[in-house]
Amino acid sequence: MIPPPMLPACWTNLSNAPTAPLNAIMPVYCAYWNAFLMAAKRTDKVTLRDSKMSPNTGQNAVQLNAVSKSYQQGKIAVKALHQVSLTIPPGTFTAVMGASGSGKSTLLHLIGGLTTPSSGEVILFGQPIHDLDDNRLTRFRREQVGLIFQAFNLLPTMSALENVCLPLLIQGKPLREARIQAAELLERVGLSSRASHRPDELSGGQQQRVAVARALINAAPLLLADEPTGNLDSKSGEEVLSLIASLVREQGRTVMMVTHDAKAAAHADQIIQLSDGQIIPDPSRDGRN
Repeated sequence: MIPPPMLPACWTNLSNAPTAPLNAIMPVYCAYWNAFLMAAKRTDKVTLRDSKMSPNTGQNAVQLNAVSKSYQQGKIAVKALHQVSLTIPPGTFTAVMGASGSGKSTLLHLIGGLTTPSSGEVILFGQPIHDLDDNRLTRFRREQVGLIFQAFNLLPTMSALENVCLPLLIQGKPLREARIQAAELLERVGLSSRASHRPDELSGGQQQRVAVARALINAAPLLLADEPTGNLDSKSGEEVLSLIASLVREQGRTVMMVTHDAKAAAHADQIIQLSDGQIIPDPSRDGRN
């Protein structure tokens, strides 16, 4: 059974939300949300530092200490990252560049808590996340990190408004409250007139702006964007990048963006260059890594 276009009120606690059909629509994305679903039912058993860590605490937004990540492919160990150390100040926009296979997405996934390092430390706003158990890591990711994907990953049977609501519903927020906040964010990204439209009724740039609004709704201090303009034309891509950059200037968010596009990276305050799983000096910019 495919979820209906409108979210029933009984979904507000997610105990009755049909997860199986979502896996048929979007396996990777829905595995991500299913992890959130599981944690939402266990939040009373989880203890972390106070939620919503402020980006103005004086701590680094991101700190990696000698982080390595290896994968096993058959009998071959693939080193995706090797002894990477970096610090990202809060309220900055950082672009991560490199050739395919250089470790860009792996770096972003480690910082976002979507995978764990083989060795080393990952610390976000003073909170070590590399050794958190699955439940604690899921809660941390849900509250502290917003994710923007290249492929938009909007649920096709839901309107723009309902897609933006989804993270709050997963946290157990009432549907009415979630809809009010989602409507405000859609207005912020210039899509209030398209709130009732489904993804196939929106342009690529509009879909990505919906995805940005969805990433913002949990007020996470850290936004991670994986090739956010990769599927957009130049005009739409520029609009999305300007929107992301404005979040840093106006709200003090910390943004990390993976991109192949030098023009996209030019919007950032600093650029990190990766090659063969290691950070290399970038002669064109004064990075802070």
